[in-house]
Amino acid sequence: YQFFFRELNILNHISHQNIVYLRAWTILTPPYRLIYDSMSRNLIKHLQTNTGSWQNVINIAAQIANGLVYLENEGIVHGNLQAKHIFVLDRRSFCPLVKVYFYIVFYCLFFRF
Repeated sequence: YQFFFRELNILNHISHQNIVYLRAWTILTPPYRLIYDSMSRNLIKHLQTNTGSWQNVINIAAQIANGLVYLENEGIVHGNLQAKHIFVLDRRSFCPLVKVYFYIVFYCLFFRF
């Protein structure tokens, strides 16, 4: 479980506008619960329902890259970047806010122990 708590500590210190933020957790007794930012939908669903302009597509790509650069600067490799791990929050009269979901703790919980 030391690995789990080390990873949880990493997630607790990640704070960037383009990374889904870990808001709270309960780890006293199983099942463990992690509470993240609320996001409306993933990138796949967003692209299926929004045709958007090239400017929006470039903005989305830039936000994804911005989040990944932050992780790299923190010494973290995402390791499983897929459209289903990128979330979009639609905002009126603005380009959508895009956040990369970073979930190494879940990998630890379901595959390591």
